[in-house]
Amino acid sequence: SDGRKIQILDQKNRDVLLSYINSISSEKFAYNEKGYLYNTGKESKEGKSKLYTQRINDAINKEYLTIVIEIDDSYTNNGVMYSLSQKGEGATWNIDNKTVGVIVSGKEHKTKDQKDATLTQSPAEILLHELVGHAIPIISPSSTFDTGNAIDNENLIRKEIGLPMRQEDKKHVE
Repeated sequence: SDGRKIQILDQKNRDVLLSYINSISSEKFAYNEKGYLYNTGKESKEGKSKLYTQRINDAINKEYLTIVIEIDDSYTNNGVMYSLSQKGEGATWNIDNKTVGVIVSGKEHKTKDQKDATLTQSPAEILLHELVGHAIPIISPSSTFDTGNAIDNENLIRKEIGLPMRQEDKKHVE
């Protein structure tokens, strides 16, 4: 695949966003001149997520549907502006019937772990959540991976690579 299906629109932040993905994925991704992701086929070091890599590959291989990723502090959906500080520093929304927007602020976010202690999500973990929890289930549903719950999806990958698990939230649907 030529990686037409996940695009880092945000030219000035392409390397940063790519580093977020590659810090967790078990295989290295890169982007072409238009910002479209592709899998280089190179393995990352041990301890990275094969599940995350698989879900990104699923999205890249999806015909007709695109996820666009950017870094900013806010986004507009249906004429309404939303601040990411109110959204856990990340958000996903349908731009149109062929395009899903994913935006992260590039800031950390404090949430809770399963023992009710503070858990600080890195920007890479927030992007992971937006992709596997919301965006990829929209464009490339997986009966073997998707749980119907965005945090549960994220926790599958957290468990795989030994990160602390996020506290459940039944209302946090894909």
